Amino acid sequence: MIYLALMFTQRCNAYCRHCSIHSFVDEIKDMPLADAFRYIDEMALLSTKDDGFSVYFSGGEPFLRYHDLLVVTRHAKEKGATQVSCITNGFWGKNITMARKWVTELCDSGMTQVCFSLDDFHQEHIPLRSVLSALATCREAGLCFAIKCAVTRNTRRLPEILSDLGNLLLDTYVPIQELAYVPQTEAGNMIPKDEWLLQEYIPNEPCQELIILSILPNGTAFPCCGSGWTNRLIVGNAQVEPISNLMRKVSGGSLFVSLRDKGPAFFVPYFKQAGYPLPLEGYVNRCHLCRTVLSHRESERILRLALTDLQ
Repeated sequence: MIYLALMFTQRCNAYCRHCSIHSFVDEIKDMPLADAFRYIDEMALLSTKDDGFSVYFSGGEPFLRYHDLLVVTRHAKEKGATQVSCITNGFWGKNITMARKWVTELCDSGMTQVCFSLDDFHQEHIPLRSVLSALATCREAGLCFAIKCAVTRNTRRLPEILSDLGNLLLDTYVPIQELAYVPQTEAGNMIPKDEWLLQEYIPNEPCQELIILSILPNGTAFPCCGSGWTNRLIVGNAQVEPISNLMRKVSGGSLFVSLRDKGPAFFVPYFKQAGYPLPLEGYVNRCHLCRTVLSHRESERILRLALTDLQ
């Protein structure tokens, strides 16, 4: 399976304090439909009958472009996408009649899963009752849904959040993720450090997310889901470069292969050898460590040395 994640819009009706997308806001707020079609078409050509491809629409809030979302979902299914999914804050559940209509149309268009952001950050802006109504309509229609919950030391944790759902999860398989807030740049952090869920060791896992091609509305492309994006992870621009070239960089670039096979912890000893030792604890997860490694002022030189040793 190959994965295409399209940031369908950077617009959002909730300015959540923890959101990393604010760091990448551009003057182009919406992905042009023609671009989305082309990216899907090119990804379809790269896929095989056995492996298939998956399309994920993110934001921002994709449901602010609801009718366009239907169009691109239908296009992805017509091109053979095995899975088509999107994420939402569930604001549209406020009107239950409209929510039922939208979910029916989503099912008819070929949407296979809707992922809901459900946590204290989002509920500062989106009434819980709206989200619950949106979830209920998905369950009624048989549309698979998932839940992502961002947490810090000061927020409610997943069990408390799920208790708000009552019987909505009863006898239903629902993928659920509890995600620690990933710190941004020092200037961009809106969550104080004493609220971060820090680990007492260096995250040593490889990055299994580096199989996704994520594209912003302006065409900027990254090789992963977005939690640890830095400029050094940019693989190119899909508006001027074929998807096939970008996917080759994702699958074969030495930096991306190292992060995928060894994880960002592989580079830590090289910083020490160069006289710039990184802290051996105090990271939320591997995305936080990756951001720290790749945004270091000496990262270009040190990563070059590390990658040379692998050759």
